[in-house]
Amino acid sequence: MNVVSSTVFSQSPTVDQPTLLEFFFQHLERKYSPRSIQNHQLNINYFISYMVTTHLLSLQQVVLDLFSTAVMGYEDFLNKQVDSKSISKARKKRLLSSLTIFCSFLDEENLSTVKFNISKTVKAKKSKIKILKEKKGDKISPPPSKLFTYRQNCSIFNHYLDEVERLDLNCKRERQYKTLYFVEFIRSTTSSDVSIDDSLRHLSSHQIKNYENYLERKIELDEIEGCTAYVKLRHAKIFLDHLYLNNIIPFKYSIPPKFKQPASRRNSFVREEERYKFVEAICSNSSPHQVRNLAIASILIDTGCRPIEICNLKLGDVSTTECTLTFFSAKSQFRKLQVNKEVMAFLKDYLEIRKSIAADTDALFLTIENKPITTESIGTIFNKYNKLAFGKNVFSAYDLRHTYATLALDQGEALETIAKTLGHKTWASTLYYYHRNANRLKENTISNNPFKQVIGFGH
Repeated sequence: MNVVSSTVFSQSPTVDQPTLLEFFFQHLERKYSPRSIQNHQLNINYFISYMVTTHLLSLQQVVLDLFSTAVMGYEDFLNKQVDSKSISKARKKRLLSSLTIFCSFLDEENLSTVKFNISKTVKAKKSKIKILKEKKGDKISPPPSKLFTYRQNCSIFNHYLDEVERLDLNCKRERQYKTLYFVEFIRSTTSSDVSIDDSLRHLSSHQIKNYENYLERKIELDEIEGCTAYVKLRHAKIFLDHLYLNNIIPFKYSIPPKFKQPASRRNSFVREEERYKFVEAICSNSSPHQVRNLAIASILIDTGCRPIEICNLKLGDVSTTECTLTFFSAKSQFRKLQVNKEVMAFLKDYLEIRKSIAADTDALFLTIENKPITTESIGTIFNKYNKLAFGKNVFSAYDLRHTYATLALDQGEALETIAKTLGHKTWASTLYYYHRNANRLKENTISNNPFKQVIGFGH
């Protein structure tokens, strides 16, 4: 599928995949894994879109009139993309690597005589570690992460993380690092002569009080918010409960009431042009996960679901015939929602790719390691495309939920309907959006469907 020339923005003419490209991709199947083939497909479609747009050639002419100067012009184009930070240097190298394979294929089939190899300037420099390995002949590994170091040097911490990994949690990574933050603090307040394990065995309530004071000072200095401090203490409490149950410490810990404050709800409203620019950034930035990212963003815009509900989606939760998705979360359990037909079109494109991935899970959306996607991964996606679109973080995935609720209220939808759509157990949560947006509701009139509006399909 050619995502670069998607119907969303029509940045370049639509490039169909004719027999020639299908033959090329079949050629790849004999040599590469499904994941590599998927990446090469995206990369070659990116190149063909460039040739069609820049040189005003038909697809047939792209192949028949392929010439060295045009290919070198593509390399110059990619250099400009790197300079403008539209793509990374590593992405540029992958694009040119795929082009080398494509040119070799055309040469083998006597369709083109162009010989193209990645220029020396594109080839990544050898890392210092690799150079040392070549000089000394020793096996040198990259420096270990802090988490890895602590796991190696602290059996108590390592045993706890082993238990966390056995749990079916979407917040495993967050729990690992929030707990590490606490263990690091305890380590910094004990003598370097004492092992990390011993510092945890002799942990005192006074040391935990110092940790609370440390977080309180960070709140006073506006370095963190109160809700962030509470989250850190909550993860510390889970770890301390583990230590207590395993008879490592003799006391139970309770978070002081002063830290138990409700999270500050931003209720950010994402304007139409911001939603448009964000989706445009996904479409214009070639990535192996471009189709997946577009599907995720479109679902969030169209349904107002929670990011955790995206993570919980299974392959069986998608009904392409009914055009529905079945969401699940601990807060609202199961609910089935109708989705826009354009959203389902993006999902169908993604499903074609997903079916070719051999994964040990039925999760709909996967990470690069073919594991179920997490809320942290979705946050990373949003950080990346916010920076590409705006140069900074403007809104989060959850802000699209706030936006959906606000737009629905603008349109005069019944509170009961909005509450059911968003998965609110009570109307109180839905009314929150009404009270916070009373002034905005008087000033704005929004078209019926938030997703239709952002991608320009009209009413």
